[in-house]
Amino acid sequence: MPRRLDPGSLSLEDFHQMLEQEVEAVERNLELISGNLSPLEPASSRHSACVKQLSTYLSTRIESKALLSINEPVYINPQTGLRPDIALLKPRSNFYANAFPRPQDILLVIEVVDAHSYSRDVEEKLPLYAGAEIPEIWIVDISRDLVEVHSSPEDDLYLLRQIMRPGGDLLFLPLGISLPIKHIFPSFS
Repeated sequence: MPRRLDPGSLSLEDFHQMLEQEVEAVERNLELISGNLSPLEPASSRHSACVKQLSTYLSTRIESKALLSINEPVYINPQTGLRPDIALLKPRSNFYANAFPRPQDILLVIEVVDAHSYSRDVEEKLPLYAGAEIPEIWIVDISRDLVEVHSSPEDDLYLLRQIMRPGGDLLFLPLGISLPIKHIFPSFS
């Protein structure tokens, strides 16, 4: 008989056992947030275009300084496995074949949000990223055409928050990347 799990008690190990046994759902459609299964929001065409546009731009600039991860799992703590839209990871010769990236492997997380997913990604996930000391998070808000840059994590919050709008450049100093914000938001021409 399968073990009954209380809400909030699911671990990453439990989560992977469920997936191996094909219980509940497909891994691609779920995240584990603080021990609770959480379905991913369906992506709009604009969201998908933004992720593609960002990942294409970044891939031409990071060279061998980082690995580009798109919608792949990162393990934040024993009860949290997230799938950020984009993550820049420290390079590894095995490309993380033996284990999913952990907080110490993550250089930058980028979450693309709209009016429906903003509260989940900012209110639920941002404190988890900060608590894991992920150095910098970009929240790309496609409903308001702006980017929130969160940095300097302490406990479960980021001490610095900068709002960037089209016309400016995002700088990711650890890799020497400059990204004009106009290259982030898909145009509809």
